[in-house]
Amino acid sequence: MVRAVRFCVWIALAGTAVPASAAWLTADNFNRADDTDISQFAPPEWTEELGDFAIMNDELRRYGTSLATFDADKAGLLGAGDSVTGAGVYVARGTDTEANYAGIVLGFADLSNFVVFKIQDGAGTGKYYNLRLEYGTTDAGWVGMTGGANSISLANMNDWFTEAQVRAELDRANGIVTVLVNTDSANAIGDLDDFSTPEFTIERGGLDTSSLGDLVGLAGKGNNTNHAFDNFEVLRIPEPTTLMLLVLTGIPAVLLHRRRAW
Repeated sequence: MVRAVRFCVWIALAGTAVPASAAWLTADNFNRADDTDISQFAPPEWTEELGDFAIMNDELRRYGTSLATFDADKAGLLGAGDSVTGAGVYVARGTDTEANYAGIVLGFADLSNFVVFKIQDGAGTGKYYNLRLEYGTTDAGWVGMTGGANSISLANMNDWFTEAQVRAELDRANGIVTVLVNTDSANAIGDLDDFSTPEFTIERGGLDTSSLGDLVGLAGKGNNTNHAFDNFEVLRIPEPTTLMLLVLTGIPAVLLHRRRAW
């Protein structure tokens, strides 16, 4: 399954160090033989930190509560001084009726220190309808979170969905996490893969990043019929090059075109 994903945010800051060519890169399409140990495949960029993931029918699935991290350097995606600050993935709801979740992991250091964005379903609904940002395994947001609540429940059933394309990015310097979500809901507008005008934009600040690591990854709860991941991508940031940008007003100019902000 191939899904092209596009996302663009322009930020102009006077005298700021800005990446020369940040890019979303295809990291893993999971198109390989079925197996229950994703860490054994070459290159060995995946590590199962918790639980168990499996490759099934060219998709990634999990058993129970699981978390796996991806090392972009081992995968040969990074140059000297490059870093990864974001991850994206396609998620599809399966046939299981239990209440579970699928998620993207950012800033993984250990099983106590990471950020996870979850899309959750409800028992018997067969659809996703809750969006959550959490710290570690606390099932809660981080202390001092700004910008709104950590959990967003979609009250309108026409916003509930079974497929989503998700991108999440960690701004370590400013303690901000930004998540973009497109879905197949009845209220969805435009293509699932078009992030020029995302259906949901969620931004939360106040994050203390001092205990976070550099790895990204995937997380989930459910059995192998519950959720399917495909086309995992990472956001590569080259070694910063300081550029003086002309800002006539002297005020940082930020252009974000959003369909819905939460």
